[in-house]
Amino acid sequence: MMAPTVASGHTSATATSGEPSPVTAPRQAYRQLRQWCEQLQRAVGQLVPGNHPTALTVRRLCQQTLEEAELLLRHHQSATVSLVLIGPTGSGKGWLARCFVRDAQLRQRIPSGQNADDRSRHLLWIGPQQPPGLDAGEDYLPVPASLMLDLGTPYLLGDAPGFSDWSAAVVRLSRRAMAAGALKILVLPQQILRDRAIPELLRQLPASHVVPVVCFRGQPGQTEPTAALREDAFHHWHHWQQATPSVQLHPPLFIPDADCYAPHNPEQAIQHVQKRLQDTLTPLLADPQQRQQGIAEEILARGELFRRTALSCFEELCHRTRPILQQLQHDLHKLLPELAFKMFGDDLHLGMIVRSQLRALWLHTTPLWCFPYRSILGLLIVTTNAWDRLIFALTGSLPSLALTTWQALRNLRMVSRQHLRQRLDFAAPLQDKARQVVTLYLEQIRRVVQAAQGSEHSPQQSVDQQVVVKIAGLDEFQQRCRHLLQHTVQAATARLWAPVVFATVATAVFLFLFSGPVIVIYRQYLETIIQVFHGEHVQWSDFPQPSFSVIVTSFILSVIPVAIIAMASLTWASRMHAVNQIVRKVREQLAHLIEQWQQQALLRWEVEEPQLQAVQYLLQLEGAAVQPAPPQTLASEQTDALLDGNTNLHP
Repeated sequence: MMAPTVASGHTSATATSGEPSPVTAPRQAYRQLRQWCEQLQRAVGQLVPGNHPTALTVRRLCQQTLEEAELLLRHHQSATVSLVLIGPTGSGKGWLARCFVRDAQLRQRIPSGQNADDRSRHLLWIGPQQPPGLDAGEDYLPVPASLMLDLGTPYLLGDAPGFSDWSAAVVRLSRRAMAAGALKILVLPQQILRDRAIPELLRQLPASHVVPVVCFRGQPGQTEPTAALREDAFHHWHHWQQATPSVQLHPPLFIPDADCYAPHNPEQAIQHVQKRLQDTLTPLLADPQQRQQGIAEEILARGELFRRTALSCFEELCHRTRPILQQLQHDLHKLLPELAFKMFGDDLHLGMIVRSQLRALWLHTTPLWCFPYRSILGLLIVTTNAWDRLIFALTGSLPSLALTTWQALRNLRMVSRQHLRQRLDFAAPLQDKARQVVTLYLEQIRRVVQAAQGSEHSPQQSVDQQVVVKIAGLDEFQQRCRHLLQHTVQAATARLWAPVVFATVATAVFLFLFSGPVIVIYRQYLETIIQVFHGEHVQWSDFPQPSFSVIVTSFILSVIPVAIIAMASLTWASRMHAVNQIVRKVREQLAHLIEQWQQQALLRWEVEEPQLQAVQYLLQLEGAAVQPAPPQTLASEQTDALLDGNTNLHP
């Protein structure tokens, strides 16, 4: 309501109709993550100083998350698929990495062994193409694609140092390896399946595809583990799945220990493991679109992990400001229903508007051929509340004519004022009232924020800083209210037969009364014409010569019943019961409309105050997640070009 909206929902980036294609999903996911991190850092900057420990922690986490997402994106842009071997120290990752190479001499260049001197403390990349952006502690062993194990697609293998050695350099390389790999191969000896570090490691791989490889010790030539070991491994595998539901954990792959399987022929063990790796990994790498979609989901999942970690730094602040903002939102929510009162006034003024529209609609539905009933109806509408003076004015009373004219002008001015009232900026007083409410709660929020900063509250600071409060969607709401009023009045009179009946009766009465002198005149005129055609002597004086006063008198006498019927029809049209019923229905529909628009955020308060927006943003993040970005635009394509050039884009 008072801060930038954060998209909520799951972190899935599944491509559907109208959504971006999976080919561009990783780039869009990274762009959305970068934008979200920038918004979060701006919000944090409004709450704590830049050198505050919390701000430094958020900035470090943001930079680390963006670096890992950028690394994953750059490996995705490469022509090869990145696979990484991760696991504890001494788990056999080096020997398994050798199984991906067909040449025996090249295998010897891959560090492997149980002794500390034989283990690698570097991140070794193996494959036909050098990975982008090699960092300190990373090595590259070029191996042609023809000498790599055939998995159906070109790939790049990364052998990460064991995570049991928690030195700063090893931790950094392990995180880079886990971030760069589209598919993680977790190598685990059978004796450490119960290690608690495994679920902790998997939690750092949200939405990643992980293939556990269990190395078991058996008899020479034994290709399958014992039933007890298999059952135990799957038991822990299910436990890992429950502990890390976001990880795409594939069924474990069992491979025998090389020293036990073929102690006198290591090549035989390698060939057996190569066959197992081909059967397991080839189907996982067969669909390029699925791999790209998985990378996009992993980028978004890393952003989700960062969101939860960053929010934990503001847990106390969110806990203390949440009830304040809830009460503020409740008080502002109660102010918006006053818009209808400000727009149409109380029931008396709204009844005047309804009565005016009823009379106008009654005139509109009267047929055009109903003369002089329709003309008299329009005159009576204009001179409402002065019908008695109108009658005297028609008899020649000049004072009554002046008073009738004055009342007609007042009626026209009142109708014009009513229509103008619906278009005035009536929200200004309501905004001033809302600003007072916001200022009251803002003082409490600033006390909490300054307590989190470790500084004392300064009341003068809150007084000097102006708060801008606006109503979003006000113009559309005004237009919708006018349409609602018109529609309600029209619906209440849509099937009424009274206008046509009154008009027909009044016209028939007028024609009946006025037809008497007209028939007499025409009868004399036709008789004289017949005499002329028979050759009789006819003088000009033989033709009827009615006086003007007779015609006027006949017209007035015929119009008087029509005017009485018109007065009765307008009285019926704007009767009190019908007006009150429409007013009550309009009030109910306006209340429902305001409630609906508030729920859909079409009509909402917008408060422009940096600290308040920052706190509101953090509270919104508690139930929100990073979502895929909108379709690609020219600006986003330029951003992608910078990424292709390996430009560092994180804050």
